[in-house]
Amino acid sequence: MLSGIAAAPRVFGERRVAGPRDAREDGTHAPRAGAPRGERAKRGDGCGRVVERGAAQAIETDHHEHVRHGAARDDTVPGMTRPIESVVVVGYGVMGEGIVRSFADAGFRVTVVSRRARSLAGVPPGVTVTAELPASPSDLVIETIVEEAGAKRAVYKQVEAVYPPETIIGTNTSGLPLETLAAGLAHPERFVGVHWFHPADVFPMVEVVAGPAAPAAILERVATALERTGKEPIVLTRPVVGYVINRLQHTILHEAYHMIDAGIASAATIDKVARWLLGPRMCVTGLVEQKDIAGLTIHAFAQRSIVPTLHHTATPNAMLQSMVARGDTGLEAGRGFFDWAGLDAAAVRRDASARLRALLDTLERLRPAAAPRSRAREELP
Repeated sequence: MLSGIAAAPRVFGERRVAGPRDAREDGTHAPRAGAPRGERAKRGDGCGRVVERGAAQAIETDHHEHVRHGAARDDTVPGMTRPIESVVVVGYGVMGEGIVRSFADAGFRVTVVSRRARSLAGVPPGVTVTAELPASPSDLVIETIVEEAGAKRAVYKQVEAVYPPETIIGTNTSGLPLETLAAGLAHPERFVGVHWFHPADVFPMVEVVAGPAAPAAILERVATALERTGKEPIVLTRPVVGYVINRLQHTILHEAYHMIDAGIASAATIDKVARWLLGPRMCVTGLVEQKDIAGLTIHAFAQRSIVPTLHHTATPNAMLQSMVARGDTGLEAGRGFFDWAGLDAAAVRRDASARLRALLDTLERLRPAAAPRSRAREELP
């Protein structure tokens, strides 16, 4: 554990916290997280990328295949298939910092646009920092600012005002609908979702999601650029709110918050279960494959009795919303579901990133020699 972290945070009581979003299917191994620059781009290991196309899933192993089945094809737009070399990242918060580092370490020309341009510290060497969009057009603009649709659309409007249609606009939104964000764009075909996971420079996967009008070639260009940074793209050829990871994550969290709110289990108990039961099992056999291994009969019977009792609502958890409203926003505030008083926030994040890197390296060594083929939706009842 890194210096500066004297102990783990204290968990608040069950109701005292507040009042009222793997093995490859072809058996091959992906480069480990943080692999040397260009390792994934060499494609010498036969790696493919996971592509979700509506109901079906496929693995593509040809690095030069530029057509995403299920997305519209449009190779007539100038520069559509040209490799991405320059990246502008708008916003330099917790996520923006990791995104910038990933691109910079891979040799891209990177510019950071931030209102705090004059005071930013720790920016990777060679990265340009400015308060305004640079005059020279960039191949890719990544917006990673506050999760407010109006603020994000204002950024896109500025980009369209100064950059040509060939510049791709990507949003790192974790939950806003791409259809909403793309509304009003003069060139919606340039718009995609590019979603990193925190910490952005550590996690090996990034979701690449087609905007409402994005053609296949746009997804290919972005996915290929991400591979140069050592990431494995998860490509979705149609937009869905929350994409894959956050839809799964928020399904679990919504039930977890309900159990905390109802006094069924504390945050510490839920995290212990996540760390020592769900986490290790999913690391080895995934979420769905594990049910195949255990047998679907018992699982199907269990669903009949458990699913009807789950906390199915379309309303965000009131306890969580109240916590945020009163300032209990987590680590930086010193209080969230846990009491972080006396702990150094930067040290906590460094320690978490270091342990995550170590875990990912271990998982890479534990990849199975072969893996089953994932059946397409059309093969299931």
